[in-house]
Amino acid sequence: QCISELVSYIHKVKLNKLEIKGSPKFILGDKIIPLLQALLEQGSLTLLDISGQEVGKNGLDCVIKLISSGLKDLRISGSYSSSVEHLMQIINLIIDSNLKTCDWPRADVKALISKIPLTQRQSVIKQFDNIKKRFTSKFQNDEPDLDNMEARSLVRTSSILYLNQKRSSSEIF
Repeated sequence: QCISELVSYIHKVKLNKLEIKGSPKFILGDKIIPLLQALLEQGSLTLLDISGQEVGKNGLDCVIKLISSGLKDLRISGSYSSSVEHLMQIINLIIDSNLKTCDWPRADVKALISKIPLTQRQSVIKQFDNIKKRFTSKFQNDEPDLDNMEARSLVRTSSILYLNQKRSSSEIF
């Protein structure tokens, strides 16, 4: 119900920035996909932070569409792609995009590498190292410290929506 209320809200306003960081007690997973689709329809989003939300392959595919619609700042670490190949494809698309800032999906890389058989692990690590060099060359240390932003409560403006990850869905609206 929380997501459907957010989708309805997004259809009513021009949203530029959305931060819905996940935590162990606040993970939306693929339930966030309708929200990402609504943001894509709106076409005004410039910053998206869904780090830790474990959106998976389908959620990341929606994020790729958002990138091509004008997104400039992205945080997706902890999205948990389904495969090494998919994550590498997404990182390469991010590198080739017009994004200005993006975080390295550290948690995702670590999780996927841990699932690789030991006999293949070193090869995959080298592939990620090569991609990370290109990634850091593009984004360097431009990442703002979003953890220190005052995004502790739901604040509505014409351009920003912050969702407090500590509130239950019944407290949101």
